[in-house]
Amino acid sequence: PDTFVTSLVISRKFEEKVPYTLTIRDSVFVGYNGCVNDTLRIKFTTKTEKDYGLLRMTYKIPNKNYPFVVQLLNNKGEVLQSDILNQSGTLTYPNLAAGGYKIKAIEDRNGNGMWDTGNYQQKRQPERVFYFGKTITVRSNWELEEEWAIEE
Repeated sequence: PDTFVTSLVISRKFEEKVPYTLTIRDSVFVGYNGCVNDTLRIKFTTKTEKDYGLLRMTYKIPNKNYPFVVQLLNNKGEVLQSDILNQSGTLTYPNLAAGGYKIKAIEDRNGNGMWDTGNYQQKRQPERVFYFGKTITVRSNWELEEEWAIEE
């Protein structure tokens, strides 16, 4: 009751390369102001598994007393996946659309899972942010392996 649901999960197995039409009848969704939707028809065609690529990223984390938050970003800078690493390891990013991606790491000194600003009065610096040195290009039906040693 306190939160807005902004997504709808359709749990159905879709066949590859098949056109579908999703019909949502009127008054199914109710907005925060009480307004309802009109009938919606959304046409789409599913992709095949070969239309996506896979990225396997090995992270070498410095030995610290705090975790690192690593984020996979699309070419617009939007976070697609965020993971917390306490030690070095490998993460697999499956089903990525062909295109460019960036990786960002945040030194999570207070362990809250997100980047924090500094505080001048408390003489605390902001948490450090690192970027992988290049844009990662994922291609359809390819597996790509990269390694990143996050250094001071």
